[in-house]
Amino acid sequence: MSEGQYAPCGICKAGLLVPVNLGMGPERILKYRCSNAQCNARFDEHGYEVFETQTQSWKRLSEG
Repeated sequence: MSEGQYAPCGICKAGLLVPVNLGMGPERILKYRCSNAQCNARFDEHGYEVFETQTQSWKRLSEG
């Protein structure tokens, strides 16, 4: 698959959203991760999340 088939990241606009699988079996979740290491956002059906290094957790970004 070529890079042109991936959507641009809506957070940094520099990286591409590439699919990653989380979990195993029927509980497997498909998310998309930004290819830009400085951004490192992820995206799913609920929107974007960014990793906060201070709390070591993912934070959902509010829309709007």
